[in-house]
Amino acid sequence: MFPSNANFLYLRGQAYMNMNRLTEACEDFKKVRAMVYLDVVEKVIPLICK
Repeated sequence: MFPSNANFLYLRGQAYMNMNRLTEACEDFKKVRAMVYLDVVEKVIPLICK
């Protein structure tokens, strides 16, 4: 519903991680990184994105 809202994308990325859907989580976290800088996103992207 809100494709340009970094907060919602971050929360959805976390939900995807919890469901072990790492491809979708990676996509959302990369979108968040393009919008805002979050240290936690910078740290998690190398761990889940391949």
